[in-house]
Amino acid sequence: MKKYNWIWVVLLSAVVAFAVVKISGPAAGSAPVAKETAYERVKRTGVLRCGYATLPPMIMVDPKTREVSGMDHEIIELVAKKMGLKVEWTAETGYGTSQVGVASGKFDMFCNASWLDTRRAMAASLSRPMYYNPMFPVVRYEDKRFDANLGILNNPQYIIAGLDNDPTMDVALQDYPLAKKFGWSELVSYAEAVESLLGNKADIFFSSYPTAADYIQKNPNKIRFLIDNPVRIFPVGYQLPADAKFKAVFDVALGEVILSGTMDKILQKYLGTDPRNYLPVNKEYLDIGRGK
Repeated sequence: MKKYNWIWVVLLSAVVAFAVVKISGPAAGSAPVAKETAYERVKRTGVLRCGYATLPPMIMVDPKTREVSGMDHEIIELVAKKMGLKVEWTAETGYGTSQVGVASGKFDMFCNASWLDTRRAMAASLSRPMYYNPMFPVVRYEDKRFDANLGILNNPQYIIAGLDNDPTMDVALQDYPLAKKFGWSELVSYAEAVESLLGNKADIFFSSYPTAADYIQKNPNKIRFLIDNPVRIFPVGYQLPADAKFKAVFDVALGEVILSGTMDKILQKYLGTDPRNYLPVNKEYLDIGRGK
């Protein structure tokens, strides 16, 4: 009888050990299952999921149909077509939360053109530049205090508005450290940003020219550019997933749009030819490449 009890103990122990192995997963040292990369995912699904922010004329959204249009819409659709992908405009977000959305996989990339700066490069993979964009100071239409000397802005009695963790605030912190700062929310619209000036919450903010010019055209005598000379010039590109293969393919496709002359046509369609709106990438070299 004792012999049979011993056999049952051995069998029971084997069953328990097998169950523990099944529950706990593969043994230490076994190869983990490789996580699907962003490039593998878009190739498998055939879809590029875009996060985007409403910012005319770059991205515009019809309030009734929610249809997306604008300059970045055209560029992304062209690049995606070259990559063999269909674009899905997945989630409306803001510049302040765009890097989180890409990193978390909420969308594959942020499809608004962005200033390419060190902070963004540390948080996300960035595309090649497709043009360059000057940054200008903007004030209330009737405000003349800084006309003679922008340097007086570096004073605690003045307030500069900007988006936290964004070049609009970085310039304020670097060039005017003594001035007070007013941070916009991460999902702020351009109209809401302007309200920080009109509501006297701030005295000045820094902006790209085309976005401010679009607002001024639609809302005359509200705000104005303080000076014609930019305080910064930024390369402009896109925020991509942290995937070297995705970036390599995207950059080649974007380069084809640039070198073919299509980028020039899109930029002129939405931004005209005013150099305050944008500066093209090495125009002379591109003309030679196109046999001009």
